[in-house]
Amino acid sequence: MTFVADYYGEVRDLFIVLDRAPTDDDMWEIIGFCRRYGVDMKQLAQFETPANTAWLRDPTMIWCEEIFGIPSKASGS
Repeated sequence: MTFVADYYGEVRDLFIVLDRAPTDDDMWEIIGFCRRYGVDMKQLAQFETPANTAWLRDPTMIWCEEIFGIPSKASGS
């Protein structure tokens, strides 16, 4: 991911240092990465902005519940 400045691990935790605020495309990549590797996505809520809130909190998308705890229609809830 081009927006990653550095990363390191401590025990079982992975820390990723970004070199800028993530764009919408970056967020898609981060969401995909987290879902693929089973990373807790609640930490992605900090990247919500007025510009991305509509699609990021879309309740029909499965990540909505994974990030914000809002039941998603896509997950069958």
